[in-house]
Amino acid sequence: TMAAILGAGAAGVELFKYNKEGFKFDKDQRLMRELAGIEFKVAQYELYRQDIQDLIELTVGRMDMYHLVGALLLNGVVVMITEGRANRGLTPNWALWMQSLSSAGTFSFLLLSVWLAMHASVASHTFGVKLLTRFMRLPLPTEEELEGARARVEEFETGGIGHWLRLPGMMTEYGQADQHVAAQITEAEQRRTDVAAHLQVFRRLQARWQSYDAYCRVSLSIAMNCAVQALCVFFQHHHAQRGG
Repeated sequence: TMAAILGAGAAGVELFKYNKEGFKFDKDQRLMRELAGIEFKVAQYELYRQDIQDLIELTVGRMDMYHLVGALLLNGVVVMITEGRANRGLTPNWALWMQSLSSAGTFSFLLLSVWLAMHASVASHTFGVKLLTRFMRLPLPTEEELEGARARVEEFETGGIGHWLRLPGMMTEYGQADQHVAAQITEAEQRRTDVAAHLQVFRRLQARWQSYDAYCRVSLSIAMNCAVQALCVFFQHHHAQRGG
């Protein structure tokens, strides 16, 4: 009888040590899983932020190029208006009017294109910063989340004899393995749903400057058409005068 009592006591001590080590192992695994989840989520949001920055840079870079091209063409138009005027005595009035109107149209539409490009660049950059600072902040953990991931030995000590002397493989410590797997599946599905959320927000904000982008290109195209027309009239009568 004494041997049976001592054997049962030794077995109870070993079970207690085994379950305590298992509790520590489970908590360490849970903590590692929580920290890995935080790191993965931060990395995911960094990718989202990089997507937004790349999309904004497409508009900003394009508009800055249009701005530069428009400014250089404006310089050429001013030179053409001031230094490239046809001789009034040798050029018909209709040609003078055509060249003047074409040059004025070129200057007006180039000036409009430069302004639209500047406004589209500033607006896209502004709303991009707003999107990054208000909607796409990095999901850093709160103090409560970090405190909840921390384990205490008191949780095992207050778990009762059912946790202290649990037989290996006979029962689950928390009895919620199925619920945990279901929660992970639901969370994965939610992440897949939220993948394009930042792109949808970007599309809604893109409407704030998309019209300026489009009309900038339209104005630049009309300005180039007017410039070609003005140059054609100028060179036509210039060669006619030299041939005459």
